[in-house]
Amino acid sequence: MPRLKHLDLQGYKTFATKSQFVLGDGITAIVGPNGSGKSNIADSIRWVLGEQSFALLRGKKTEDMIFAGSELRPRASMAQAALTFDNADGWLPIDFAEVTITRRAYRDGENEYLLNGQRVRLRDVAELLARCGLAERTYTIIGQGLVDAALSLKAEERRALFEEAAGIGVYRDKREDALRRLEQTGHNLERVHDILSEIRPRLRALERQSARARDYAQVKADLDELLKVWYGFHWHEAQRTLTEAKASAETRTEELAGVQMEQETLDKEVLDVRAKISVLRGQINRQLTDTNRLRAERESLSRDLAVADERLRLFAAQRQEAMAELGPLDAELAEAERRVEAARADLNRLQSERDEAGREAETASQAIASGEAERRTLTAQEAAARGNAQALSTQIAERTFHREQIERRRAQIAAAKTEASDSLAAAEAKADELRLARDERTETLARIRGERHLASSQLLELTQKISVAESRLTGLSNAAAAARVEAERLAARQQALEQARADLGAFASGAKTLLAAAREGRLAGNARAIAALLRVPREYEIAVAAALGAQLDAIVVEDLNAADRALALLESEGGRAALVPLDKLAHVAPIVVPPDLEIVGVASALVECDTPLRPAVEILLARTIVVRAREAARRLLDAIPADARLVTLS
Repeated sequence: MPRLKHLDLQGYKTFATKSQFVLGDGITAIVGPNGSGKSNIADSIRWVLGEQSFALLRGKKTEDMIFAGSELRPRASMAQAALTFDNADGWLPIDFAEVTITRRAYRDGENEYLLNGQRVRLRDVAELLARCGLAERTYTIIGQGLVDAALSLKAEERRALFEEAAGIGVYRDKREDALRRLEQTGHNLERVHDILSEIRPRLRALERQSARARDYAQVKADLDELLKVWYGFHWHEAQRTLTEAKASAETRTEELAGVQMEQETLDKEVLDVRAKISVLRGQINRQLTDTNRLRAERESLSRDLAVADERLRLFAAQRQEAMAELGPLDAELAEAERRVEAARADLNRLQSERDEAGREAETASQAIASGEAERRTLTAQEAAARGNAQALSTQIAERTFHREQIERRRAQIAAAKTEASDSLAAAEAKADELRLARDERTETLARIRGERHLASSQLLELTQKISVAESRLTGLSNAAAAARVEAERLAARQQALEQARADLGAFASGAKTLLAAAREGRLAGNARAIAALLRVPREYEIAVAAALGAQLDAIVVEDLNAADRALALLESEGGRAALVPLDKLAHVAPIVVPPDLEIVGVASALVECDTPLRPAVEILLARTIVVRAREAARRLLDAIPADARLVTLS
C-alpha cells in the first residue's frame, strides 16, 4: 500500500520557513483555524505531483505559489515542496527504499523537478507515477465544497467524477491518444502513397542518379585514397624540409653565436683602438698646436728673413750704385790728380819762370832803363800767372775736398757693407737654425702623420671587419628568420593539409551540399563556410567554437539572390543549412563588458576577418563575452544583459 512518510514545505504560499509534516500510519488529520494554511497543504501535494492548472491551485501564476512576504519577513525568492514516499516494498519502479519528489518554482516563472536530489523533467516524474497509479487524474483531492458540488452534478458529470476517482480516465486518455496516433498514421500512410505514386515515374531517373551517385562515391573514395597518398608524400617532404630547415637554423644559430662572440672581441678591439686613437688624436692635437706655433714662428722668421733679404738687397743695390759712382769718381780723381800734377808742373814752371823773371827783373831792374815797357809786360804776365796759380790752387782744393768726400762716402759704404754682411750672416745663421727646426718639426709631423695614417688604416681595417661581421650577422639573422618563416609556413601548410584532408567531413549535410556545388561551379554567389573565413588565435578557438555553436556550419553568400539559389539547390537535393547574405547585414554594437580581470573580452573582438564579413561576425559574436573560468561566468550572470552569453576558454 503506497504510503506518504512526510511532506516538506519551504517558501510555499504561507509557509515562509522550512516546515515538515510527518504522516503516520492510518489517517492523518490536520486541524486549525480558518486561514492557517490547511488547504495550502493539500495544494502543495497536488503541486508536487505536477499540477499545471493554477486555478486548481487557487492562483493565477507561478509567483502566487511563492511566499509574498509580511511585515516581519521579506518575500521569498523560491518555493519548494517535497513529498517522501516509503518504497521498501518496491511499489515504485525505482531502486530506492525512499523516494523524494521535489518541485521548485522561481519568480522568473522557471520550475524544476528533483527526484532524490537529481534534476529530472516533469515528463519523467509523470511516467514514474503513472507506472504505479499516481499519474495525473488517477487520484482525487476533495477540497472545500467539493462534496456539495458533486451531489449537485448531473448524472453524466457525476459519472465522470467517479470514473476519474476510479482511475478509468487514464485509460480513456490512452485510448484517445491511440486513436489520434492511428489517425495520424493513416494520414502519413496516405502521404506515403502519394509520394510513391509521385516517385514511380521517376524510378528510372532515380536509378540512373543512384548509379551516378555510386560511381561518384567510388571515384570520391579513390580520390580520397590518392589524396591521402599525395598528402602523405607532401607531408613527408614537408617534414624532411622542416627537419633540414631546423638543422640549418641550429647551424646558423651556432654560427650566429660564434659571430656574436667574434663581434664582441672586435668590439673590444675597436674600443681599444678607439682609445689609442683618442690618445693619438690628443698627441696630434698637441703636435698640431706646436706645429701651428712653429709655423707662426717660421712665418715670423720668414718675414724677418724677407726683411733682412730686402735690406741686404737694398744694401747690395746701394753698394752697386756706390761702386758705379766710384768708377767715375776714380776717373775724376785721376783726372783731378792729373790736372793737379799738370798745375803743379805749371806752377813749378811758373815758379821757374818767376825765378827766371826775378832774375830777369833783377837784370831788368839793373836795366830799368833799358825798357819800362818790358817791365810792365812782365808785371802783367806775373799777375796773370799768379791768378792762374791761385785758380789752380782753388781747383786743387776743390778736387781735394771732393776726394775727401768720396773717401768718406767710400768708408761709409764699406761700413754699411760690413754691417749688412754681419746682419746677413746673422740672418743666414738664424735662417739655418729655423731651417733645422723646421726640418725637425717636418720630420715629427711626417712621423705623426705616418702613425695617424697607420692608426686610420687599422681603424679602417677594423671597421671593415666589423662591417663584414655585421653583414654576416645580418645574413645569419635573415637566414634564421627565413628558416623560422619556412618552419611556420610548413606548419601552416601541414595544418592546411590536415584541414583539406578533413575538408567537408565536419560540416552538416546541407552545408556540404552547398560547398560541393560551389566548388563544382553549380552554385554562383561565392558560397564559403564562415568557419573557414575566421582567423581565431589558438587560445580562443574552443571559446569561439562554443559561442558559434551550430552557426559554425553557416554558409556565407554575397547577396539574397545567391541565398535564393542556395535554398533552391537545397530543396532539390535535400539538406538544411544556415545562410548569411552579406548585403543585408547591419553593424551591431558590441556588448559593454563590465570591469573584471577574469574577462578576456567580447568574442567578436577576438576574431579577425575581412571587412565585408565584420557585420556577420558582430551579429553572431558581439553579444558573447569570453571569460577564463566557470566561477567568473557564475559571478557575472547578474551583471550582464539578458540577451548576452558567457563562454569560457575551455
